[in-house]
Amino acid sequence: MIKIEKKSVEQNEITIIHINLENIRVKFMDYGARVLNIETPNKDNLFEEILLEYKDLNDYIENDMYMNAIVGPSSGRIKDGCFTIKGNEYQVEQNELNINSLHSGKDGISYKFFNYSIVEDNQKAVIEFKIITNSGESLFPGNQNITIRYTVSNEGLEIEFCGTTDKESLLNLTSHLYINLSGNLKDNILDHKLCVDTDKVVMVDSLQVPNGLFHKTLGDLDFTKMKSIKKGLSKDILSRKQKGIDDVYYFEEVRDSPVASLYEESSGRLLEVFTTYKSLVVYTHNHPNNKDLKHIESHPLHYAICLETQNIPNGINLNGFENSILKPRDVYHHRTMYKFSVKKKDD
Repeated sequence: MIKIEKKSVEQNEITIIHINLENIRVKFMDYGARVLNIETPNKDNLFEEILLEYKDLNDYIENDMYMNAIVGPSSGRIKDGCFTIKGNEYQVEQNELNINSLHSGKDGISYKFFNYSIVEDNQKAVIEFKIITNSGESLFPGNQNITIRYTVSNEGLEIEFCGTTDKESLLNLTSHLYINLSGNLKDNILDHKLCVDTDKVVMVDSLQVPNGLFHKTLGDLDFTKMKSIKKGLSKDILSRKQKGIDDVYYFEEVRDSPVASLYEESSGRLLEVFTTYKSLVVYTHNHPNNKDLKHIESHPLHYAICLETQNIPNGINLNGFENSILKPRDVYHHRTMYKFSVKKKDD
């Protein structure tokens, strides 16, 4: 069920962990505590890969797309790369247009190696990735002890995000999975159907930084009823600097039902997302880089969708949304479940 490989990449030894169960196969990497790929069956019981994956492992080292990585200490954008905690101002890397901080920049854990351990039984496997960020090396305050716990079961992939700190700090972790349910990248994600179970979208400035207000009407971003992604990619949405959807959906409360569902008709694959977080960033792969992907010859626009559960990005700078501040003796703990199944047309 479990296989471990060691590979040499740019003078580093990378560990790749394979987990194979009856209904799901998952590959992990210790660099960035990332998911390399996931295989699930389609309606004909054919296993295919449903994430983007680089052809060359070297491309993960300088990975400006944060491909399938864990993102932290802070996921999303921080306005001007600046925030204040207890009167102390912190300036982190302004890696987006030299203005805002995006996904913590090169200081982030997406660019670091994690220690790992594995526990398995007949029904599931648990992989635990751990890292300690050092305040002497990081622009973020405090020594943060971060654990990412993946549980692979026949139902899907659960991710637990855990953390503690020895100094009041900022922690907002997410998983940046690039999802394409067509199988082995047969097609882009424009005909995927998406439902996000909320009528609240956080308003953003011209650089997509949340300002803490909400849209009165969702308009093109309304996915309260399942519709194709291309119906949300209007001229107005495509004309933004982000060239597509890159927006924060907010949930009033944590619920037991899925916060989002994604369906691809030709394969029959259905993905349901459950989470303890109260916001979800929907991102439609708007800025592909020139690194080659597995299964296709090029790296086109809108070939994946990211459903990133997290606290509201830039919340530390917004009144009422400072829930990413982590204090000593407190424990950061959130859970997200990506549940996979197959749906027939007449289901």
